[in-house]
Amino acid sequence: PPGRAFASQCLNSASLSPNSTLSVTVAVIASAQTGQLDFKGSSTGLSGSATLSIAGTTGTVQLSFTSATKSSAIVASVNQFTNSTGVQATLSSDSKSVVFTSSNFGSNQFVSVTSNNSSAFTPPDSKGVANTTNYGADAPLTVNGAAVKSNGLNVNIVTAILQATFTL
Repeated sequence: PPGRAFASQCLNSASLSPNSTLSVTVAVIASAQTGQLDFKGSSTGLSGSATLSIAGTTGTVQLSFTSATKSSAIVASVNQFTNSTGVQATLSSDSKSVVFTSSNFGSNQFVSVTSNNSSAFTPPDSKGVANTTNYGADAPLTVNGAAVKSNGLNVNIVTAILQATFTL
């Protein structure tokens, strides 16, 4: 929304004539995104035992689950390794599905989930397509009308008269 504050901002330099001012207008075209995969679970849990390989930007972990393991147990197991993998899991409101997301935003962030038993566990991406890896997205925006692309939530702008950094 207009006037929303940034998490942080730093004006590194501005080349202006004496006693002049420079307005800086930032327009975010689309928000930065995390990588995301959704596993549509069931009330009865996994339909068979499965070993999942969970990977993100900071590492990979393999977790084994028995048949009928509930989605809540998968979430708890995955979240024990968030610092090691860069992947976190949440439980859907119906307590059946698991949403895997990268811990941070941007195109260099990803979540990858593979299973040794695809009939027990196959995560589709956010568009519903069966997929094992999904990347985040950087935020496209304009600063004083000039196209700029973020690095996740971080923005660095360098022009002839302005050098600034900020966090969305």
